[in-house]
Amino acid sequence: MEKLKCKVRMLPTEKAYKGGILKDPDSAGEYLRICNNSKYPYFQLKPQHLYFTSDREIKEGEWMYSPKDNTVYCASNMGILAGDFKIEATTNSSMNIPPIPTSFIKKYVESQGIKEVMIEMTNTHVPDGWNHEVPKLRKDGTIIVHKIKDSWTREEVIELIKRNTERLTNQWLSNDIEWIEQNL
Repeated sequence: MEKLKCKVRMLPTEKAYKGGILKDPDSAGEYLRICNNSKYPYFQLKPQHLYFTSDREIKEGEWMYSPKDNTVYCASNMGILAGDFKIEATTNSSMNIPPIPTSFIKKYVESQGIKEVMIEMTNTHVPDGWNHEVPKLRKDGTIIVHKIKDSWTREEVIELIKRNTERLTNQWLSNDIEWIEQNL
């Protein structure tokens, strides 16, 4: 199972939607809440969309995020710049790309923001004869999202060092074992 690391970006939108995110632009922190009604009575809160972006190649006709002007665009031959990011998934249903699951939106609001995620990828055969890697979808049509691992056990660290050393030198060196025993 291949996974792709993505940044989570939140951008304002004009129209609120049920289950979407609302943000208080005047709060000192990131005050976020779920919109329970598309005709929201929270005038001070601004509706937002989430976008999962990656540094994969952007092709013409795909959606991209430009940090230069903090906007999303449909890519054209002339419009792809260095530093733009491919949009892999979003809460914006008008873009016709895989949607982010409601469970993630709820977790995002509970956490008051999440910076990065891993999404599952799968290969698909397309008419041009090439296999393309695309986000893997659940039965409900939303992408499969995983949390970024942020802590490891001693055993996991040893295994990572061991695999890396074997890959680089084709052998497990006794110096590495000694270093692990002394430092971990």
